[in-house]
Amino acid sequence: MQPIIKVMLVDDDPNTLAFLEAWLTDNCDLPYRFQILGKALSGNEAIQQLKNVQPDLMILDLNMPETSGMIVARFAKTLSPTPRILLYSGYDDLLEWQDTVHEHIRGYVIKNSPVEKLEMAVEKILAGDLFWDPLVYYHMHQKSHEPRKPLVWKEELTDREQDIFALFCKGHTPTQMANQLNLSINTIKTHLKNICQKANCADIAKLRQLVF
Repeated sequence: MQPIIKVMLVDDDPNTLAFLEAWLTDNCDLPYRFQILGKALSGNEAIQQLKNVQPDLMILDLNMPETSGMIVARFAKTLSPTPRILLYSGYDDLLEWQDTVHEHIRGYVIKNSPVEKLEMAVEKILAGDLFWDPLVYYHMHQKSHEPRKPLVWKEELTDREQDIFALFCKGHTPTQMANQLNLSINTIKTHLKNICQKANCADIAKLRQLVF
């Protein structure tokens, strides 16, 4: 009888979620039976689902609006048992060396890689090993030798923006910021947009790269 592996899938692209589910449940050649506990289209949705389910494995996108994959990974680290995480992203240059210290992040596969590579990653991770795409390691090594660009503000932050930016630097999600500051989620999003503009960042993902 094949061991059952409980899986959670997180990606803001519905097509990617559908592909991963179909592959794991119908087309994967590994000697496991994969049970999909949940699928989330955002980091916030993933965190809410993780409060109610206990996956053995989470396949997680990195670059998602509002709440990044790394924030989801940090939340997952607080769970017991902690799921093993395979990062599955279309980007190969989002991580820094310090991101690899999270022991529950066991691997990284770049989207559109051959399915054999994805299968090898899952196999190694479930066996207690690691699987990181060499290109990801290459970019982390390159970035480690580049001086970090200072965060230069085009305009001074307001007091409220400073409060929100302080929580952002601690890894808080917009929902957590709204709850802590007793503000609406739309107000938080507006402030974050203004902070990005003042930091000369196109979006939250770019601001996150400068901060973390």
